[in-house]
Amino acid sequence: MTDLSKVGAFAIDRGRDHSAYALRPRPSLGNEIFAAFIRDTRKLDLQPRQRFSFYPAFPFCVVNWIFDGAAYEVAGCDADVDLGTVQPLPKVYFCGPRTKPAILWNPGKTVVLSVGFYPHAIAALTHSDVAELVDVT
Repeated sequence: MTDLSKVGAFAIDRGRDHSAYALRPRPSLGNEIFAAFIRDTRKLDLQPRQRFSFYPAFPFCVVNWIFDGAAYEVAGCDADVDLGTVQPLPKVYFCGPRTKPAILWNPGKTVVLSVGFYPHAIAALTHSDVAELVDVT
């Protein structure tokens, strides 16, 4: 994925940050997928404090794809993140429903796609109890 401008044309554009897009699923998938989000910072010159992403507690299950760059789940929002104590997240990873907020930090330019699924859709796809996936990354 080298150019997200075509995706952006179909995204919800609030006229602010053109590095982040929220995508609505088509109606046929609306009962399974809550939304998708794209964050593309390749054209931005961000300071370390601007590389944080804050995720609230949420009832959804999320599949994340890191197409470019890296992401680290960190304990706080200090710009002097000690990456020696944390492993980068895999290029594709899953998050179950969250009972508390999460903070991610990207050390460089990144492109990430996150797709939020309703819990019942993940349960049907994986044949698993979503309650066992709460706070699991």
